[in-house]
This record gives sequence, structure tokens and C-alpha cells, in this order.
Amino acid sequence: MTLPRHKRVPDEPGKNDRVMRAPYNFVPLPEAVLTVDPAALPTHDCYHGDHCTGHIDLHIETETLLYTRCAYPPEFADQEVHRTPQRQAFFHHGDPKHPFIPGSSLRGMIRTLVEIIGFGKMTHVYDERLIYRAVGDTTSLGQMYRKKLLGTGNPLPYPSKNLKGGYLRKEGTDWYIAPAMERDGESFVHTRKYPSFAGPHQEGRNFDKSDIISVWLRPPTTRREKGSSGSNRPSLCLADVPDSDIDRREDGEPPEAGWVSGVLVRSGHMRGKHMHCVIYEENPDNKKWIQIPRDLWELYERDIKTSRGIPCRELKNEGDPLFYLTEPTLSTAVNPCGLVFFGPTMMFRIPYDHGIQAFIPEFIRNNEEVDLAESIFGTTERKGRVRFEDASFVRVSGEGSPFLDNDFAGTIVPKILSSPKPTSFQNYLVQPIDPGDRRKLCHYQEPWAGNRRPGKAPVSPSQGTVIRGHKLYWNKQADEESVAENPTEVQRDSNGLTGDTQHTVIRPVRNGCHFAGKIHFENLSDRELGVLLAALKLRDQDSRHRLGMGKPYGMGRLKIDWRLYLVDRKERYSGLATSAIPDVTEKAAQYHKDFEGALKRHYEEKCAGPTVGSIWQIPRLEALALLLDKKGPPTKKSNYTPLQPAEPWRNRFVLPTPHQAMGVAEHGQGLGIMSANPIGRVAKGAKVECVVLEQKTKKGGWRFQVKNSDSVGTLHPMSPDPPDLKPGCEVQLLVFSDDPKNMIFKWESENG
Repeated sequence: MTLPRHKRVPDEPGKNDRVMRAPYNFVPLPEAVLTVDPAALPTHDCYHGDHCTGHIDLHIETETLLYTRCAYPPEFADQEVHRTPQRQAFFHHGDPKHPFIPGSSLRGMIRTLVEIIGFGKMTHVYDERLIYRAVGDTTSLGQMYRKKLLGTGNPLPYPSKNLKGGYLRKEGTDWYIAPAMERDGESFVHTRKYPSFAGPHQEGRNFDKSDIISVWLRPPTTRREKGSSGSNRPSLCLADVPDSDIDRREDGEPPEAGWVSGVLVRSGHMRGKHMHCVIYEENPDNKKWIQIPRDLWELYERDIKTSRGIPCRELKNEGDPLFYLTEPTLSTAVNPCGLVFFGPTMMFRIPYDHGIQAFIPEFIRNNEEVDLAESIFGTTERKGRVRFEDASFVRVSGEGSPFLDNDFAGTIVPKILSSPKPTSFQNYLVQPIDPGDRRKLCHYQEPWAGNRRPGKAPVSPSQGTVIRGHKLYWNKQADEESVAENPTEVQRDSNGLTGDTQHTVIRPVRNGCHFAGKIHFENLSDRELGVLLAALKLRDQDSRHRLGMGKPYGMGRLKIDWRLYLVDRKERYSGLATSAIPDVTEKAAQYHKDFEGALKRHYEEKCAGPTVGSIWQIPRLEALALLLDKKGPPTKKSNYTPLQPAEPWRNRFVLPTPHQAMGVAEHGQGLGIMSANPIGRVAKGAKVECVVLEQKTKKGGWRFQVKNSDSVGTLHPMSPDPPDLKPGCEVQLLVFSDDPKNMIFKWESENG
């Protein structure tokens, strides 16, 4: 089955560049899961002669800073990390001077790789519905948001007749909405500017009771007609209340006949804003309160606690005024009014119709099937057959402590990293239509059509989409200077403690630290042992594992060497003397070959892929290899896109594939190359590995040959020379002209 494929993002600088930069990227979902027959799994009550039992010795070397937090004594559990040295240490067994890498961390890292390499399922994804607000969004999401809240039709109602005002009520543990009184079909109206009694608005402050003002007002009669922005269609806009027809409510008597009570809801500041809403008083004759389904209330509570840097009034007290949206077609037994959502202002945040799991095809999250990762590592219902020891510190390259040598006992204050933002659908979802057109971007409203019930029509610009896959971080250099916060941003006392609650304090181990650990396994099949070894070996000697905290800054890069030991239990127990377990590392290729053969057959038969010589030529595993390559893309391409200028965020620039980010093509596409892989035509803008040739040009310039290719070329006249050039050395260059007989290259430094 062919899943939606991420299309190339336009990346012509100065013309049509819509590429989003980020320190992470994704390994795409598999087209089909490589399953294991549960009935064929061995029992745990004996050693099976046709299966493999033994252990793998691990030698781990840190190539950048590494940090995994320690297990701290219970008496420090309630104390803040930035003020508690006992909670800042690297993981240890009682002596903070002797670090260990937790076996649980190693297990999680290897399991993820087994899941990816073994074409496993993706089941460990939370199924929460994401919430969004897109008032001025110019993409497809903004179009959908405004359609929901502002309505459709000709003339266009503004806002939608399904958007109403009301008040929060509670009975027992359940929350309700008491609808407001409606006059001339409206439950709330606009006031054009702040009435004088409301006082000046202070930009950036949190909202409180002073923003909820009881008022008297003269109800306007009809909506006003106005041409809608950017369209020739007229719109019927919400009626305005002139300043002369509204006043603060001080007592129980209206100032004049015909005036009624209401609540002025003052919302946040934004440039050019001049409208606020007045909700009419609660309707005393309407005893049918709208019950807020428990899942919607819990969704609201989780969302309101999410920090977005924008102050927001929280709905939590009896009588709080609010706005709510209904959709009768969504009516169910537990939600008879079809309540969509609610919020403190008219243009409030609303949830997508689907949770994230809807964007993972059902055949990739089928709990009835067992994949290689589950068969090896187990589940909550099935015991696993591997065990990871904590890896103990052995030595550091050269001499000295495994920790940094600074004035704060090796501790640093890392730069603040926020939580992932899956609401950035331009990064987290496959864009199969046209990433160059923001109006055609797929978002979380419509899952892939191949995973949709028959006869259900799509509502987004496409036939739906899927998530991008497994999120991994690019490899790059990381030292104390690049990871630690600027000292001017956070002050530390003589003990290295800080009073800044936004920052944490950590004590990482430095690069060049060596650790030793073990993986014990029992009753693994040749195929299972093969995929486990593939997750340790990776593609080639330039591949690196990643572990621990601070991966966006390059922390946690590891080089892992391993040796395989197998034991014949029958022979071992039948002998009187205990013999050494033999080292059979040279046989590891046999187990890897068994797994690789099974995976290639699966890829060609179940995934309809072309014939490949190596599993690392499969496009999604090529993507994994690129993400794990120790060099990674240039720094400027693997850092977060800055918040200013705002254009990439406002217009939702799209995260490219790992292949595009590295300037190479998928195997068989003929648009680029990967080192150590068969060569196709090299694409302009690709980053390639070249060998310096001995024969120079007539003018004495260096000539270069693309590795594993007949393509030869020279440097662009405006390009600087790479340092330390000599015949036979290798260098990474960018392709400026892709004529294979006379290529032109450019060189960029590590910092881009």
C-alpha cells in the first residue's frame, strides 16, 4: 500500500524558498509492518536449541556532552532542581563521581531503532485532539477556522449563527453552559471601542476580573451589512453598540427604559483592534443548560495550562462569561447539542475533529499483530527476551575527570528547550499536495483517505495525510559553549545555584568518556538477533547513536562498539568445568544477513518497493542513515528557524525530507547521491563526498571526483578552498552545476 509521500519543498533562495529549518527530521512510516507469528515465539520455561542465547558487550564512547539525570534521594523530591545539587548529578549508583549510563535509556534507544529498522508498528502515540486558533492564518487552516466561527453563505454571517454567548455553571462534578438571553437572534453584540469606564488596556498583562465588566446597554436592532474583506460578497456583521448606549452597571435599575443588562468581555490587545463583545444576561427562562462532555472539559483544562507566551483568561468559576460553538450534525447521546468547544473570547481556540492516532494508518497500529520490536522487547502482556545492564564509566580519553572543568563543579545551565509543537502541522504531517502553496497544506482535520471509512468525503484540500513518522535529531557538535546559557541571561551564585525557575542545572559528562555495558538475550531467532545487531551496527562507520538530554543542541552523540557472545546451554550445563563463553562476532554477519533477506523480501513484496542491494537503499532507512550520520547538514540548516523575521512562521514554511535537507536523492530517483551507496545523477544543490585528484587544472586549481562516481569537476571561482587539501583526501562539497562531465562545486565551512 502506498502512503502519501512528502513532496519536495520549494527551496530557491530569493525566489520561492519555503523551507523550514529545524534540528530534527523524520523517518517516514513503513508501507507495511514486518510481523512475527505469535504462535512461533518461544516459551520462557527452557532454552531452545534452535534459538540464540548469550550477551553483547558494549563499549560506548561519548563524542559530545551527554546527560541523563540521576535518581535522587526521596527527601529531595519536592525541591527544585536549580537549587538542589543532589538532583543535578549525572546518573550514578551512589557515588556522583562515578557515572553510569542507565540500562533503561540504552534499552529505549535500541528499541526505537529496532522498531524503525524492522518496519515495526507505531503504537506509542498519545491520541489527544490538538487545539488551534488561526484568526489571521493565511493557510488552509485559517480558511477552515474562519469558516467554522465566522460562518458561510451569501451574505456571509459574521460571526456564525452557531457561535453564541453564555455563562459557566457547575452542578456536582459536571460543568455546564447556561445560554445567554437572545435579542433579535443575537446572544452577544459588539462594542466598537473601550468605554471610558473600562479604563486603559495594559498590553501583555494577565487578564483578571477587571476585564469582566457588568454593563447596561441599549440592544441594537439588526446586523449591519458590509463587504467582507478580500471578497465581493457582502457580510452581515454583528451589530455595534455605540458608546452612548452602554454604561457601567452599578445598581439594579437600568438608566433608561429599554436598556438591558449584560457583561462586557475585554479581550487581548492587538494592533488595530477596536472591537470587544458584550454578552447579554443569562436567560432565566432557559432551564436547559448545555452539559460540557467530560472529555471536552478535560481537553480544555489541558490546553489552558499550555504555555504559549500569550496571557489568557481561564474559565474556572461559576458565572464566568464565555463563548461557545455548536454543530447540530455532531449531536450524540453524550453531546446532544453538538457542542464543538468553548472559550473566553469570541475567536477562541477549537479542537480538530480527529486525534493524532487517526493520522497513523490502522495497519501500522494494529494491536492484534506482533512486530520484531514487540517480540524481542516484550509488551505489558508478553515478557521480553533482552535485558540491558547499566553501562559503567571506565575511563576518559587522555586524563582527568569525566566531568567538565569549570567554576561550578562541572555543572552548566543549558539553554531553554521548549516542548514539541505538533500543532505545527507543516512540520509534523506529510504534505503530499503542494508545500509551495500555503493554501493547500494538509492539517489535522482530515486523515488519509486510505484509512477512511468508505463513502466519507474529504473536507481538506486533499485526500488527507499521515504523520511524518519517527522524530529524530540531526548530529552536530556540542560543547559547553554551544549548550550552556549565556552567563548574562542567568546569574549563578558561588555554589553554582540559580534563582531562575525557568532554567535547570545539569552536570553532564564530557566527550571522550568511555563506558562498558552488556545486553543479555535469551531465545532470540536468527532474524531477531539480526535486527538487534543492525540497530547497534547501523549503516556504516560514520553513523552514530543519540541518547539523553539536549539533542537539539547536539548533545548525546555516542560511538558504540560491540562484541557478540553466544552460549550453548546444553553443552555448558553438561560439562563439569565452567568454560568461557566464545566470542562469535565474526558470525554476526550471518544473523544480519538473515534479517536483511527477510526485510528486503518484505519491502519488495508487501511494500511494492523496487529491488535493492542493501536495506540501507530503502528510502526510509536511507532517511534514518542521514539522520544518524555523524556529520549532519550544515549548522545553518540544522538549527531552529528564528522567530524573526516572522514570514516562515506566518506563512507556514514546510520542513523538508531528510534527503532534501542533506541535498541527496532517494535511491533510484536519479537526483542525487549518498556516500557509500550506488550513484545516480547528482542534483544541483546536493552535498556530496568528493576525493581530491592529483591532476590539477591548467590554471593550477584543484579537481575533485565524486565518490563512487565518474563525475569530475572544479571549484567555482568565487568559492574559497577547503583547508588542508592534498591529493587523495576527502571533502564535502555543494554541487553548483550538475553537468556530470564538468561539474562545478562550492565549499561551505561547518558553520554554513
